[in-house]
Amino acid sequence: MSVALILLWSLGCFASLGLWVHRRTKLDLLSTLLICFPLVLVGFLWVSFGFVWLLGYAWGLTMLVLFCTAIAAGVWRIPARYKLPHFHSTSWSKTSLGSWAITSVVAGTLAFRHVLSGPLRDSSISSSWGDLPLHLSIASFFARQEVPHLELPIFAGEPLRYPFLFDWLSSLLLRGGFSYRASMLLPWLVCMIVLLGLLTMIAQRQGSRWSGVWAPLLLIGGGAASAAYWITQLSGWKETLATQDVTWIGSEGIAWMGTLTGYLIPQRHFPLGLACLCLVGMLAISKRKEAPLWAAVITALLPLVHVHAFLAAGLLCLVAALTTWREHLLKRPIWQLVFLAVLVVAALLQIKYQSGGESRGFFATLPHGWIRDEIELTVPAWKRLTLNLSGLILLVVLCWRKSWQPIALTASLLLVIGWFFRTQPYSWDNSKHFLTVLVLVAPYAAARISSSHWSLRVAVLVLCIVPGFASWYTDMHAQQNPLIYDSEQRLVEQVRGKIPATSRILTAGDHNHPAAVFGGYVMHAGYTGWLYSYGLPYGERYYTLCGAVKGEVAPLQQIADNGVQYLWWGGREKHACGNVLNTAYWRPVAGSDVVYQRR
Repeated sequence: MSVALILLWSLGCFASLGLWVHRRTKLDLLSTLLICFPLVLVGFLWVSFGFVWLLGYAWGLTMLVLFCTAIAAGVWRIPARYKLPHFHSTSWSKTSLGSWAITSVVAGTLAFRHVLSGPLRDSSISSSWGDLPLHLSIASFFARQEVPHLELPIFAGEPLRYPFLFDWLSSLLLRGGFSYRASMLLPWLVCMIVLLGLLTMIAQRQGSRWSGVWAPLLLIGGGAASAAYWITQLSGWKETLATQDVTWIGSEGIAWMGTLTGYLIPQRHFPLGLACLCLVGMLAISKRKEAPLWAAVITALLPLVHVHAFLAAGLLCLVAALTTWREHLLKRPIWQLVFLAVLVVAALLQIKYQSGGESRGFFATLPHGWIRDEIELTVPAWKRLTLNLSGLILLVVLCWRKSWQPIALTASLLLVIGWFFRTQPYSWDNSKHFLTVLVLVAPYAAARISSSHWSLRVAVLVLCIVPGFASWYTDMHAQQNPLIYDSEQRLVEQVRGKIPATSRILTAGDHNHPAAVFGGYVMHAGYTGWLYSYGLPYGERYYTLCGAVKGEVAPLQQIADNGVQYLWWGGREKHACGNVLNTAYWRPVAGSDVVYQRR
């Protein structure tokens, strides 16, 4: 059975499960699909990877089909006394559906422009061009293996600790015959549409029909004041927008990137993690007795999907346990408390695996506040705070209502964490916490905005929505640059089949090297920016390439110790090492112009 048919069958099982939830909860069908999709997709990723990892593709995918069939059929026999979380049906308005559709189109156009290509500009919108190669490398790596193993494709011998489950889905699409672009774009686009739909749905539940209009616009906008600042500083702002990204101007202290091009597209697993965070948020303000259990299940599944979404969801559960759930949490049956403890342990074990059992220099404090290291040091902290986070802080303040207490408290804590504590080596990564804050508060702030004075709506429009659409305008005027040229992709196709799929290859340390991105091979040492971000000791390997191609003893011994038998000798390597290759130590692989094997 082909992978494509298996995915279609799994989709049919999802439809059956969604219909069961629709009948059991009396939810409207659209709300049912939005709520069920993130849960089922995360469960599918865990189960499918588990089967294939243990049994290989042939038996693993067969067991997956049987499992999905059993689940889809078995849920109909669950007694009615086992209740699901209760949510009221949504009265969908045409205006909310229109806002959802418009923001989905904006997201789709930007994503299509950035998958396998990017703008020729050093700004936030180029970051999606920079990060996507890592995700495609992981997807290609899984797709080329017969029995997947967890090895980081950009650092030979290092376990794959990066959240990989969403890239696993793209690898299944690659094996099913989808193109590289389609395999990367389709899962992201579906999850992004679901995320925008969830924000619209939650906002409508909390307020009026206009609440659903504001919520997705807040996410696309980004919550920064940088666009308003930039427009007021310069004349001819239309021409300026076409040449300068308004969400990253380091000399002025502006560094809160556009949410789509700076975070959601390059961090392509973010939409799924944030959709799950939205569900945990709905449960956190619910006083129904089954809410803590469901919230804990969702949170425990998140670490290998997206860590920042997990951290936000975990903090939200903790805050809810001390507020909304406090009265009835300890009154639950003992087996439920034990199950909650098991979920907590499972989540912590995942985090321990991802951290490698050590801190690797993370959790350092930022005494001068966020982005101190990333922009001009002359920009005072008050100016950085005002320009970047004034709109976001306004949204958090709007959420301070008793019934939304867990949301407001969690968002406030995440703002403090993001400003003062560096959770990864690059302080830029702290701004991912701000994105989780934006998603948490957007639907609830939208409910307040829609019923507030017109002056507040204007302020929110300028501070929280204009920046993202200005960045979109800038991006649509940017010249495109291919991620990897067609000639390099043809070289990869030429090499495939000539060397084992599990081979480790010595290459130049480029972030978009074709051997990893399209070939799925493991690089001896990839892009140093990523390796530094993961806290990996790449220093010894940094200068290995040129020494090894010249036949120096120490570099050759180092690559031998790391199981590297092949050399990619393309234009990047020749440029780095002066086109000097000692053929006494390297022989060409038959049928290939760029791959050599150690003699």
